[in-house]
Amino acid sequence: MNNVFKKAIISFLNENNVIGLRNNIKHIINNYLQQILDSLMNVLDTYDTKILINNFAVKTNLSKEEQTNYLLSSEELRMTIKKIKIATILQYTLPGVPCIFYGNDDGIQGFDDPLCQKTFSWDNTDQELYTWYKILESNPNKKVFIDGIYREHIAYDNVFGFYRINVNTEIMIVVNKSNSEYCENIFGYDLINYNNALSIKLSPLTGIIMKI
Repeated sequence: MNNVFKKAIISFLNENNVIGLRNNIKHIINNYLQQILDSLMNVLDTYDTKILINNFAVKTNLSKEEQTNYLLSSEELRMTIKKIKIATILQYTLPGVPCIFYGNDDGIQGFDDPLCQKTFSWDNTDQELYTWYKILESNPNKKVFIDGIYREHIAYDNVFGFYRINVNTEIMIVVNKSNSEYCENIFGYDLINYNNALSIKLSPLTGIIMKI
């Protein structure tokens, strides 16, 4: 399991550590054989670690009893979902295989083991997250994420971006963790919103996957 990517992505989103994210990605890419790199399990949580959504909870110094009954407030949840979208953009597009822990697309909450092993809630699915994961899964350009090379684009002021490129396809991925809008003049097709874009304009805590 690629816990290096996991820790780097969460640190980027919680601590604005864009340089750490860049350096950890470069370390993995530069030190693994291609066939190993392409088959790494890109996880953001597992059966015995804190559920992804709770990595971005505001309250962290809670007792085990408090953790058992803790649910994110509506405002926490709103901000957390924005971070989850950035995290999963990276999870799905960096070298390796995206591995989704059950319930991430449902909005299940839970801290460390055993609180991360809650049962699936069929009646309270978070529709925004469910729709988001369907968008990521339905990307028609999956082959470039299987065999495409990785090329860094930007790692500055909490904006991180890179390309995945193969013989037939070039994809640009950019995520914005800064406090201001990020703009770039480039034409392409937005694979998240399904439309042509004459430029990139990313509000804080948003990202894009663009075919160029």
